[in-house]
Amino acid sequence: MKIIAGKYKGKEIKCLKGNLIRPTLARVREMYFNVVRDYIEGANFLDICSGTGSMGIEALSRGARFVLFMEKEKEVIELIKLNLKRCDILYGYKILQGDFRKKMKNVENMGIKFDLIYFDPPYFKNLYRDFFDLIRDAKFLSGDIIIATNHFKKIELPDKIHSFIRFKKRRQGDSIISFYRIKKD
Repeated sequence: MKIIAGKYKGKEIKCLKGNLIRPTLARVREMYFNVVRDYIEGANFLDICSGTGSMGIEALSRGARFVLFMEKEKEVIELIKLNLKRCDILYGYKILQGDFRKKMKNVENMGIKFDLIYFDPPYFKNLYRDFFDLIRDAKFLSGDIIIATNHFKKIELPDKIHSFIRFKKRRQGDSIISFYRIKKD
């Protein structure tokens, strides 16, 4: 796998063998960044269920100010560290290990407002409702936040979840990315 655009374009990142993670394919990453391209420069990016770290690294490559990688598996955290090192990324990020359902308070305590959130959980664990329930009243959401969830094509997410309204939906192969914003009154 390679970073596809920006400062680290062409840098190779590694993936784990087996089924522990499902790497985000280059064409899915490109699809996502085409939608958020006007928002990435200087953004704070929260990458939940980070896997290889490719989305967060791609965000840094394209000009994000800061990336918080959240990942549950210790082995996968080591992979993210390796991939950051392979890209010569020394700063502008933090890695938080643990289940996102238990670590959201840690994110809250950081005092950072996130502009972009990318949530890419294991497809068949159905964690989307938990995620939206946890961030519903989060203090770490910027006023103009874009939240994107990557989900399997056969999983249908609603157009409205709490105060989040889906404004765009893109499909690439088996992956769909649903993009949400906070409904403003």
